Amino acid sequence: RPIEIDDVPIVNLTLYSQKHNDYDLHRVGQEVLTRLTEVENISRSEIISGRARELRVELDSQKLASRSLTPAQVVERLQGADTAVQAGHFDSSNRSIQVTSSAFLSNARDVEGLVVGVHAGKPVYLRDIAQVIDGPEEADNYSRIGFSNLFLDRHKDHPAASFDNKEISPAGAFASYPAVTLALAKKKGSNAVLVADEILARLDQLKDSIIPAGIEVEVTRNYGQTAQAKVSDLLNSLFFAVATVVVLLAFTLGRREATVVALAVPISFALALFVNFVLGYTINRVTLFALILSLGLVVDDPITNVDNIQRHVFARKRNPRDATLFAVGEVLPPVILSTLAIIVSFTPMFFITGMMGPYMAPMAANVPLTVTFSTLASLTVVPWLCYHLIRRRLEKSEGKGSEAGHDVVPAWIRRSYRATVEPFLGARLWRWILAAGILLLLALSLSLPLLRLVPLKMLPFDNKNELQLVIDMPEGTTLEETDRTTRAFEHYLREVPEVTSFVSYVGAPSPMDFNAMVRHYYLREQPHQADIRINLADKSKRQMQSHALGLRLRKDLTEIARQHNALLQIVETPPGPPVLATVVAEIYGLPGAGYEDLMAGARHVEAIMNEEPFVVDVNTTIETFRERLRRSRNVSMVVLT
Repeated sequence: RPIEIDDVPIVNLTLYSQKHNDYDLHRVGQEVLTRLTEVENISRSEIISGRARELRVELDSQKLASRSLTPAQVVERLQGADTAVQAGHFDSSNRSIQVTSSAFLSNARDVEGLVVGVHAGKPVYLRDIAQVIDGPEEADNYSRIGFSNLFLDRHKDHPAASFDNKEISPAGAFASYPAVTLALAKKKGSNAVLVADEILARLDQLKDSIIPAGIEVEVTRNYGQTAQAKVSDLLNSLFFAVATVVVLLAFTLGRREATVVALAVPISFALALFVNFVLGYTINRVTLFALILSLGLVVDDPITNVDNIQRHVFARKRNPRDATLFAVGEVLPPVILSTLAIIVSFTPMFFITGMMGPYMAPMAANVPLTVTFSTLASLTVVPWLCYHLIRRRLEKSEGKGSEAGHDVVPAWIRRSYRATVEPFLGARLWRWILAAGILLLLALSLSLPLLRLVPLKMLPFDNKNELQLVIDMPEGTTLEETDRTTRAFEHYLREVPEVTSFVSYVGAPSPMDFNAMVRHYYLREQPHQADIRINLADKSKRQMQSHALGLRLRKDLTEIARQHNALLQIVETPPGPPVLATVVAEIYGLPGAGYEDLMAGARHVEAIMNEEPFVVDVNTTIETFRERLRRSRNVSMVVLT
């Protein structure tokens, strides 16, 4: 089935050891993964890297020839032996019994005892012509974990801090520890925070029984914790925004009026969240962002009604009840029109397709919903509360002997506003100066992106706790050479103070995230490809943001890549929906154009992009020409002859 967003692992557990190799780690990881998949709401799970167990048959060509056998015959016999078929059924004692012929090979002894032919009237066993080895498969990928020196110096209780760090790699860099990674994803609709907590709780139980001494576990990804932190930040931002609005209203309109608006906000949000529940939306970061976005719109209608009700009640031209009804009716048309305008503005987001669709749908639903319920609250709850609260304030003022109506706007605000506006109303010159100033500021603001003084982007960079290095060697590069290049990057990352840990994957894809799913990084399984997942210190413990850190490291990392003839991409987790690249150019040719023409056009466009400022990590999908050794049957026959 196709890969989708719910297949992205929310928890990555990296098993590593100084004493055990990747084969031992893989066997332990398989058992741990089996136990962890018992956790409720776990969907896709996999073990990445490490050598699996295999039974390898190494044939002896001389013994084969002496018994008149060929490798193809041995392979055919092995394939036929490791099968199970339905052989039929028979009736016994009024019961039908199924007969199954099962000949699965389960261990090396079964394979060694397999009859592969007959020679001189005697059976030929596999052990007579081959050696059967029960052990790890040949390495087709590598994975290691490493930690920065500063992190180990500050965390003496960390398991890696007690390791003997004197082992040196062939590249002259510190040898990181062999590792395998367990990646677990949650089921659609389940709570990532709860699922991640259950996984870690089960892991703690397995440390005492399944995971032996000498094998350590590092949590290299916990999206449950990330989601909880992000939700907490958004909730704090929401409460701070509400408190700011209430304080400003209390300062300008009064405490009672601010209380009315403060009560209208949770009423609108509660009704909107209830409709979210009915529609099947969950409370996530996108939903909370939509609520924060709508906060400035939600308070507009209540503030309008509260301000107008207060003005008419304290004017004392009508009794409080009639003044309240008249004030609401006076601003009713603009209130309704503003609500309809907002709904019309956000409704088109429902029809956005592609990766942006799921991001925009909660906003398209929540903003119109909250604004609609805010309008309903401003026409029902707000007038009722204003009538009771402002009337009591009016009665207190009457008890003090104040009979005539008065303006509730503070005198200093009226004086400041009058002093600001009167010059423009009284003199034509000042009006022309104001208009010219507005046009000048508008022109300056429009020139900023044109002069590249302000970069244009859809969303601001987020301060993440992770980075990724995507390394591509020339096609045809051996796994060992790619591994040597990767070790050079590892050696550099150990000296970066903001780095806590990193996990490298050579010839194997790293556990995918949302960005890797879109860019198809999970298909990077070639010997010339490598990934390094970098975990940074928490943003509360470092001064530099992740984007600025990536820019700082780019020069040194690019130099390492140049020395090893590698192509490097420094990948950040995007704040919004990921894309294949910031700029993607597709090359098309005329109907008669050949592949060579397309490659020439692609190289020309690549050269142009490399000369553009602020453009980095330029790459093409041109396949490298590789040498191939093709065996010709005719030539073989001549040689044999």
